[in-house]
Amino acid sequence: MIAIDPLIPRIGEALTALEIGWAVAGGWAIDLFLGRVTRPHADVDLVVWRDQHQQLREALPGWRFSIADAGQLRPWLPATVLAPPLHEIHARSLGDRSAVEFLLNDRRDGMWLYRRNPDVRLPLPNAVLDAGASPFLAPEIVLLYKSKQPRTTDEADFHNTLPHLSTNARKWLAEALSLTSADHPWIATLRTAHI
Repeated sequence: MIAIDPLIPRIGEALTALEIGWAVAGGWAIDLFLGRVTRPHADVDLVVWRDQHQQLREALPGWRFSIADAGQLRPWLPATVLAPPLHEIHARSLGDRSAVEFLLNDRRDGMWLYRRNPDVRLPLPNAVLDAGASPFLAPEIVLLYKSKQPRTTDEADFHNTLPHLSTNARKWLAEALSLTSADHPWIATLRTAHI
């Protein structure tokens, strides 16, 4: 097991105690999939299901919550339900100043749904994988999110992960990119990559 940010199991334990479904996202999810830390991480991103997001306050008393809205952070007021396109909650502990970013993911009828195009979906057991105490979002989903405007770290995550993706995962990601960004340069790479 790799040495992950200690905030991940701490928050995960609080979420699990209330039966809130969660998973590690972003670069940490890639590292959990690969079984090694590949680069420094600036933050901790966790996925929670949109239909459970209002339970975050109960799971994390003493934390302050903000939502990202049109590129700005604003307070997330109690009892406010976050509907699409809102999907990003920033949480900060008032005690030790720990911070985590929660990304709301959608699910329906046993399927994970891509918020940018609900025609892109994956069965829940394939969408959230398990690394012992830390479930994580499947790498093909993480890479799909990272594909929108890939930064240097996103490109590194793609190239580190590509040799380890199954044929099905590579095919799924290439098809998802074809639906959402038909001219994306990763499509050709995915279609020609060999394990």
